[in-house]
Amino acid sequence: MVSEFLCAAIGRLSYYDDDCRKCVYATEVIKYGSGTSDDGWWNAERMVEQTRKTIRIFNRAFPNDIAVFAFDNSSGHACKAADALVARRMNLSPAGKQPLMHDTVFRGQDGQLHPQTMTFRQGDMLWDSNIPIPEEYVNKSKGMKQVLQERGLL
Repeated sequence: MVSEFLCAAIGRLSYYDDDCRKCVYATEVIKYGSGTSDDGWWNAERMVEQTRKTIRIFNRAFPNDIAVFAFDNSSGHACKAADALVARRMNLSPAGKQPLMHDTVFRGQDGQLHPQTMTFRQGDMLWDSNIPIPEEYVNKSKGMKQVLQERGLL
């Protein structure tokens, strides 16, 4: 698999090193199914890593310009950070197989912004009861039911 960045001004995005001997490209080549030399799958982390490299190359090649990137219709568009707030990744109940998501804020029914942690903290109450969460839930992901309850939506 080859991932490349093309530029209207010069074609393949690149610059020459300080000695003008070597052209540095933004190209990434991934080998699949080659046994011990297999590079693994193209994933979001690799796409972000290549884009960061590409920005550095662009800034070197065009120091006074601003880049505008357009990506083709790849599965990379559905990639999200590991801690992104994605309801599909949540369980109804707390803990279990769901990622740790970053904290957020929401606009309550009172119109004000309220912080919300997406993991249980010491002293939190479980769902709509006055029962403190079990010790084993501390620093574990809240489930969808808990999140909705805290927002006054359940």
